[in-house]
Amino acid sequence: MPSGSADPDDIEVSIFREIRQSCVALSQITFAPPETFTSRELVDALKQLDSRLTQVIDSLADTKSYGISTSLADYIFVPIAYLLKRPVIEETELEYTLSIINTLIKRCWAFPGSLQMEMAQQLLPLITFLIGGKPNLDVNELPEHVDETISNGVDCLQNLLGGIKNQGSKYSDEFLNDPKNMLSVGHMVTVLLMFVQKGQSVRIQVQSLEVLSDLFKMFHDGETLSFMLPGVVSAITKVLKQKTRQKVIAKSLDLLSTAICFVFDDFDLGIETIDKGETLDDVKEHDMGVEHSVHLTISTSDDKKLHRTTSWLKATVYQLQKAFKIILKLDDRIDVKEPYFTLCSSMMSRCFLSCSILMPQILDCLAQVCNDEEYYTKFTEVLAFNSHVPEVLKLIEGELDKGIGIITMALRSPDSSKAIGLFNKFSFYFSVLLEFGWNYSVLGEKLIYTLRNELTLLNRKKKQPKPIEVSYGDELLSIILTSDFEVSEKVWSLNDILDVEVEKSLMKMLSYLGHRGASFLQYILFDLPPTDSVDLALAESMSLWLVMRSVQKTGLHHDDYLTDDYKDNSSTEVTYSLLEKAGELLSFAAIHEEPALTKATIIGLQCIEKACDILGNDFHSELVDYLYPVVDSLASPNDLIRLQAQKVILKIADQLYEGSVERLISENCDYLADKLSINMTGETITPRTPMIVGVLVKIGGIELVSQLDDIIATIFTLLDVYHQYATLCEGFFFVFDQIIDQVYNNVLSGVSLKDLEQNYEDVNVIYPAPWGLRNLEQVFDFVEKQVELLDDDHETVGEVIEEPIKKEKILEVDSDDESDAETNSVVSSPEDDTKWMSPITPKQYKILAEILQYSERLSKHRSIKVSAIALGLINKLIPILATEKTKFLPIAASIWPTAASFVTNDDLKLACSALSVVHTLISYANVFLTSRFCDLAKLLITKYHELIKKHETIYRRRRENATKCMVNKTSTTTNFESRIFEQLAVLCKTALLKLGRTLPLETALDIASVAYIYDDDETHYAFYDDVIYYFKKKA
Repeated sequence: MPSGSADPDDIEVSIFREIRQSCVALSQITFAPPETFTSRELVDALKQLDSRLTQVIDSLADTKSYGISTSLADYIFVPIAYLLKRPVIEETELEYTLSIINTLIKRCWAFPGSLQMEMAQQLLPLITFLIGGKPNLDVNELPEHVDETISNGVDCLQNLLGGIKNQGSKYSDEFLNDPKNMLSVGHMVTVLLMFVQKGQSVRIQVQSLEVLSDLFKMFHDGETLSFMLPGVVSAITKVLKQKTRQKVIAKSLDLLSTAICFVFDDFDLGIETIDKGETLDDVKEHDMGVEHSVHLTISTSDDKKLHRTTSWLKATVYQLQKAFKIILKLDDRIDVKEPYFTLCSSMMSRCFLSCSILMPQILDCLAQVCNDEEYYTKFTEVLAFNSHVPEVLKLIEGELDKGIGIITMALRSPDSSKAIGLFNKFSFYFSVLLEFGWNYSVLGEKLIYTLRNELTLLNRKKKQPKPIEVSYGDELLSIILTSDFEVSEKVWSLNDILDVEVEKSLMKMLSYLGHRGASFLQYILFDLPPTDSVDLALAESMSLWLVMRSVQKTGLHHDDYLTDDYKDNSSTEVTYSLLEKAGELLSFAAIHEEPALTKATIIGLQCIEKACDILGNDFHSELVDYLYPVVDSLASPNDLIRLQAQKVILKIADQLYEGSVERLISENCDYLADKLSINMTGETITPRTPMIVGVLVKIGGIELVSQLDDIIATIFTLLDVYHQYATLCEGFFFVFDQIIDQVYNNVLSGVSLKDLEQNYEDVNVIYPAPWGLRNLEQVFDFVEKQVELLDDDHETVGEVIEEPIKKEKILEVDSDDESDAETNSVVSSPEDDTKWMSPITPKQYKILAEILQYSERLSKHRSIKVSAIALGLINKLIPILATEKTKFLPIAASIWPTAASFVTNDDLKLACSALSVVHTLISYANVFLTSRFCDLAKLLITKYHELIKKHETIYRRRRENATKCMVNKTSTTTNFESRIFEQLAVLCKTALLKLGRTLPLETALDIASVAYIYDDDETHYAFYDDVIYYFKKKA
């Protein structure tokens, strides 16, 4: 195999030597009569020549740069020419024949100066005939060929066109403009379009489109192409109707872009425009969808432009308009953006006048493509250099006007994509108009009014939900406890009448609408009538939503100072008007609490949020007028309203208070307190009012509680007056519960209540500690001290021995006198009498004591729910009040009768709550309540005798079947009964531990007989371990 040489003669010799044998073998077969050799021998000879020729040429680098000589190519082509004279050529024979011809064209005739005109004129129709048959065949009549054969033939045509182009512009012009070649060129175009349309394979389709594109680019004007354009458009339309690969779509659009821009080029056609008056023909054209604002005529001074006349233009563009309905349909082809952008932007730049009736379709396609920011930027750059920018902007304005007319149909369509597409198109139009400084205020106002009317009508047709019966005890008492103020969910105001994606596209469009200016938005707000009905409130809310989504936080356009419309109506002024209207709407909605006004309330809150964003720090001056409605909405029974209110409160806090909601509430506490005081009068108070106080307490924390003295005092007064209203009581108890939680979370966060319990335990109730001695070291010290004292004075020893007993005995056990209990509970040291020991302040303690007083009183309310809540509050208050023991023991004595009265209540829920209260009292008051508990224990044992027996039976069965997992409690008792027994057993166990030796033996045995059923581990009972052990063994 030759290695290649720079000397052309040597190259020729090397190639000739390598292929000579193959050429001779093929010549022997082709020169002989067809019957002399078999088809298999002919195929082998063709295959051998094709392989050797390709191999030797590819191995010589210089052949790629300079090619082979025409004499050698002619020598190789001689047997091929004889073969082609045969009447029939088999498929495989044709495949290798075309491959050899392609190599000869590519490596020889395609090089400059190597292709004779006669050779080109012969090869083009020959190759076309070999793969496409004779002219004027239908697509279904094309000869059947395998993919390789067609691919080799199309490659031949592509390389041949490349060779024609390489011979120079004069050569190519002469070839393409020669009437003798027009038939063969037309036949080639037809065959290639049939290959594209037939879709035999993607490779052949792409190859055919590339050849056509190369051919079209070789023409210097569109006159010749105008003959081919209808066939091109028809074929591409049929291709795009089918499910086609993206690569084929891209190549098809590239070809179409090349053809249209050559054929309809405004400058090449010499388009002349004349203003027209409407004629009968114009009316007919308008009915067909053809519209012209001016007469278009084509200059006929150039003799070459015989085919492209004014009448041709009208007819052809009309047909193209119908085809574009299919070609520019991007629904399933949105990923092929680049060729669509090229087609549309090129036509707008080069064919704006001649294809003016196609521009609406072009704009619609560009709107979809330019939804991508990259293509939008490219489009504005292209449009900036367009000589028809004013006409384009005027056209966009017209399309906007038409689009506004079909909003109603789009919004009512069950297919949401229609509305989404329309609003996305509007977004594109407004952004382009904004980019080029076009004033669209009139259209903007028309659009807003149209949208408002349609949205209002959709709201009226929407079936309003029935009012929901809200329980402030179940629903509202937990809304703040479950709100963490980490709001990420978005509230969609129109989701009940519009799809979320439609609402998103509408919001995007409105944001573009409001970028230019705000004058027409101001007029819309001025036209709003007073809100005096629910229907008007809903209509107003739609207007506010549209204005709110339109107004933008932007400065005036650089040339707005020249326009009067923008001088006095900036977005800031619109925002103030919007804020005022939103406040009125929220006030109306607060007075008329109807489900239909939920949307209006949400929109009002969103307006406040938007105003805070636009005004920035200037919103601080407006805060006092609009903070209360936001806080009021935080206590709404509606989830969406609460969510939106949380978003607004966070926005205000971020904007004005460095993200601190606590600062926002505390620094505006006076204002909020004033508003609350006004609303907490007898005429205006509602069950929602205490919810607002609870919200403030939760957000503001313990610091805010200290500033709400007047409101808390008012609550106590209102409880005195309206205690018969259960809903109000539940609401005020919610406030109390929030206050108590703030004390726990802030004041007592570092206090161990368990340690407090242990510190209050009497030292002698569990284990004996004679004379206060707890360990052996203290005993030895005591004995030594007594020995020394006995030597001095016997009487003094007696006094010393008695003193420790009195010192360690804190109070008199079994005392029923409350005044004695109070006296005995006070620390004997004079300094301790005046020292405040509790971590909470005396002022806070006083408030909590009053809350406990009202809770105790209202625990006897006729509403079981109120009673249960009151007992729960008492239970939460006891550990806090116990932090100051000198004040706590009298309180414990005062509430004991109330708690004891409920433990045997027939309502098991109340009884369970009361047992919890008694348990907590015993835990902190200890032996102070011994005699009271002994009386209560007898009552409890008697009341729940049967329940105790049931659980004792269960306990015995469990011990008998220790290796089995049983017993199902619910099969023997109800859930509340189970809870009652558990509370009772825990109370008995706690009494044994806390009251210890102060319990009478009979009482201790009775309660131990209950406690061991719940916990039979005697090591948990200290002084009474042997009693528990006895009961366990007895069972």
